[in-house]
Amino acid sequence: MPGSTLPHVVVEALGEVSAPSVVAIGHGDWTGPRPSNVRLEPEIPQQRLLGTAKVFVTHAGYSGVREALTAGVPMVAVPLFADQPRNADRVQELGAGVRVDVKGLTATVLAERIRHVLNTRKYHEAAENLAAQTMDLEAFTNIPDHLVSAV
Repeated sequence: MPGSTLPHVVVEALGEVSAPSVVAIGHGDWTGPRPSNVRLEPEIPQQRLLGTAKVFVTHAGYSGVREALTAGVPMVAVPLFADQPRNADRVQELGAGVRVDVKGLTATVLAERIRHVLNTRKYHEAAENLAAQTMDLEAFTNIPDHLVSAV
């Protein structure tokens, strides 16, 4: 990514994809690309947006992956550090998306991976199946009650 930052690469890639897109860019001045199909916002209600998304470009942090899987949205995961590489690998293993390495990433490569996930039914089916499975799980808030009753 010589000369540009990851958010700039993501916005440029989404511009190449030409699908309506929304990107959280944080607060402050944006000096990157401004494709007409990409809406730039300081922050986004991610869970609400995932309810309408066709693909989620993410760094693959635990919360974002969990929210996307719960919503049944396939991912293009671009991990950076900590738990993200492991989460991105797992998303790919489950068939709910693809992992893209950040090193040397260009907008053209990222756009190709986004289009691939967007246009490949198997990723959508896997994400939807995982969402259905999460609906069948016990609510996390009920687990302490089960532990107390087991003692």
